[in-house]
Amino acid sequence: MKNNTTFGEFLVKKRLEHNLSARQLAIALDYSPVYICDIEKGRKPVLYISDKLTILHGQSDHLS
Repeated sequence: MKNNTTFGEFLVKKRLEHNLSARQLAIALDYSPVYICDIEKGRKPVLYISDKLTILHGQSDHLS
């Protein structure tokens, strides 16, 4: 079975797994909350965000 999850859907899932609001994630990644929302809704392309996503892989100390 093929996985048709968009990056935005993946980002929402990971963000919620870490109990973060879109605003909290945006602050942690140094992006605007509007940009994060647009990525999650599929309205904006994802540019240079993947290198900052290590924050969602257990490095929660960066979120304080």
